[in-house]
This record gives sequence, structure tokens and C-alpha cells, in this order.
Amino acid sequence: MTQSSQNKRTRVIILGGGFAGLTAAKTLDEHLNIGNDANLEVTLIDRGGSKYIGATNQFVLAGRKQREAVCNNFTPDSVKLNNVNIVVDEVTQLALAHKKVITQTNVYEFDCLIVSLGIDYYPELVPGLKDAGYNLCSMDDVIKFRQELAEFNGGTVIVGVSGLPYKCPPVVHEMSYVVHDLLVEHGVRDKTALIFTTPFKAAVPVVNPVVMQGMMDECDIKCHYEWNMQSIDSASKTIHYDEGKRLHYDLLLCTYPQKGATLLLETPDLCNDDGWIPVNGRDHRTTFEGVYAIGDNCANKVTFSGGRVEPHPKAGGFALVQGEYVAQVIIHDALHPESAEWTSPPFEMSKGNGCIIEGHGGRGVMFEVNFFDNPDKPSFQVIEPKEGLVEEKMAWVDSHRHTWFNDSD
Repeated sequence: MTQSSQNKRTRVIILGGGFAGLTAAKTLDEHLNIGNDANLEVTLIDRGGSKYIGATNQFVLAGRKQREAVCNNFTPDSVKLNNVNIVVDEVTQLALAHKKVITQTNVYEFDCLIVSLGIDYYPELVPGLKDAGYNLCSMDDVIKFRQELAEFNGGTVIVGVSGLPYKCPPVVHEMSYVVHDLLVEHGVRDKTALIFTTPFKAAVPVVNPVVMQGMMDECDIKCHYEWNMQSIDSASKTIHYDEGKRLHYDLLLCTYPQKGATLLLETPDLCNDDGWIPVNGRDHRTTFEGVYAIGDNCANKVTFSGGRVEPHPKAGGFALVQGEYVAQVIIHDALHPESAEWTSPPFEMSKGNGCIIEGHGGRGVMFEVNFFDNPDKPSFQVIEPKEGLVEEKMAWVDSHRHTWFNDSD
């Protein structure tokens, strides 16, 4: 008797078609395509609409890409999944104890659920922010900011972080460099004070900030570290920070406070007090049986020898690893229901994993992360800036769009 005939069908639902969700769906789709020995039935639910990879915001701000060249419309026909059921609908409730997902039009029962709904923005956590600053993680806001910057005649521009954590820690540095280059291009850099503020204690990565700080200094960007944004008075254009510190601004581009999607916060016993889904760092299981969380909406932590625990960064490259890994866990468990709990660390696949950080003047920086070669201390290596890496990053983004969507050519 084959394994698939011994097992009942496992109903897998993936919520969210972002980096992590699409990667999990692709991995499961490939298993279904080669015979489906695990006897899975996979459904991907997403609200639909326009999709884009967050890294393209800085491409659009810089004018290297237009919105229509980086966005894809999420429909059942546009996603490259041959064996996965694609549902375009709004999830309205998660009944996790009853293993049900409720949407606007239907109720879906699951055996395994992968939650990859990303984050929502909560600007109200910094009073006055919504009326004062542009959200650098929003394509709409980035386009508006670019238009305003084009008419800017000088003054003070602040690029900052409104709260921790936020997705893709280097992105605020990248946006600072793009703003610097645009001010130079418009001929007003010498008439503009460009200021960077963050609650972090140093440039990202804080364990090895030398290269990034060097580029900030090259661009004459004044940096304020360990500054926590408290409120903004848009009438006087004043940002108030902790300990009575404050800054005047003429233009403000910053992260908005981020937490898990509102639906997740409204689901009993799912999120922690900070608004994220706690997961087991080895297999991304939540406290609910059969429920996993991957991508930006989860609070994954890495435990090193000696018991030291560090939060794992929220970034697309890590979301890819999580999506593939959890899909493999589900396949493994369906094929071997009698086996012990999966014990391999999920990031063993990402040794040497890295990302390209956009610098200024067309240069880029390679940022390499290794969590497991030295179990006592993660390695964060930043390689000196060089030409060509920005184009390489753009190609990397396009390759994923082409992998996921039919309308990416």
C-alpha cells in the first residue's frame, strides 16, 4: 500500500500571497506536480488587487522604475500555480480552535494553516504622524513624496523610523541615500539639511555598522540614534522625541508603526502583546495545532547556545526561507505522521544568506548573514560598496515576480 493511500487527505490553506505565502504555495505546488505522495489539497487565499515587492519602493522613488512596471494584479489566472486552488476573497475571521477560515463568501476547513498576512500600519501610535509624514513603505506615499521633493527648494528633510520592529531594517538607510541623490540631482542638496533618526543604537546592522555609517557620513546625513518618536505637531512641523528632544522638518519620510494585520490582532490568543504571532523557532508552529506563521506577521526568535535569544529580522529573503521550510515540514509530517517532531533549525538552508542594500550614487552594499556556523554569535558581514549591485538587486526582484506571476513580462 502506498503512503498516499494510507493517509487521509491533508487540507492546507495559505493566507496571503506575499513573499512567504507565495513561496510556500510554490513549494507545495511542485510537490503536487510530481505526484502528491503526501496527499495534500492546497488552497491559497488572498484579497487580490495590486501586488508589489517592497524593495521596489526605492526604485520608484529614484525614478528607475514606474509603478506599472513593478506591480502585478493578483487573480486566479495571473498566479503561476498549476495545482493550488486560488481564492480571491477577504478573510474576515479565523476560528483556529475549530480549524476554520471564514471569508466574506465562504467557510474553509483546514488541517494545516499557514498564516502569511504580513503587517498593517498603525500611524495613530505616534499622534500627528498621519497628517505630517509620508510612509516610506507605501507605494502611494512614495510617489507623492517624490513629486513634492521635485518641487522642494531647500530646508530640512527627515528620513526616520517611527517604531520598532519594522520590515526590512536597512530600507530607511536606502531611502536616505535615494533622497540624497535626488536632492543632488535637483540642485538643492547644499540648501538642505538631511537628517536620519532611529530608535536603533547604531546604523544597521547594529553589530557591524561601520560601512553603513561611512556612507551616511559621505552623504553628510546627520544621524540621531536611540531617538524614539513620540508625537508630531504638523502645524509647527515639529517632531517630538523622548527625553524632550525635538526636530523641525519641512519634509518627513518615515516608517509608520507596524504590527500584525488587524485580523490577526482580533483573533483570540494568536498574537502577543506587541502585535505579532509567536512561533517555535525550529518549525514556525504557533500555539494552535496545525497552524503555522511565516513572514513579517510572526515573531520568530533564534536561540543560541547559552540560552541567548535574539529576534529574527523581518525581511523578504528570510520570508522566502520560512515559506519553503514550512511547506517542507507539512509535506514531511503528512508523509510520516508517526515520526517525532521536526527538529532541524529552519535557517540551516540560509547559511550565507544575504541581501543587497542600495547605497548612493548607484552603488550597493552586500549584507551577509549567517546564524548557525557559530552557534554563540550570528555573523553579520557588510561588504564594501561597489558598482553594479543596485542593478543586481533590481534583477533579483524581477526574477521573483517572473516566478510568481504570468503578467510580469
